[in-house]
Amino acid sequence: MSALLAGLLFSSIGFVAFTYGKRTGRFQVMVLGVVLMVYSYVTPGPALTWLVGAVLTGALVYLRD
Repeated sequence: MSALLAGLLFSSIGFVAFTYGKRTGRFQVMVLGVVLMVYSYVTPGPALTWLVGAVLTGALVYLRD
């Protein structure tokens, strides 16, 4: 259940990041958005899903500025 919740949460963040990157023309944000939408399908466990999602979301916050 935890991995499902993490996948839903981080995929939603990825979708918003992708649309924001597309609208503003920021390629790095678009790529991170796509990675956030897809990565939860290949991570083996919920702890790794949460960790990778947090790191990628942190990268989005870093690239925002």
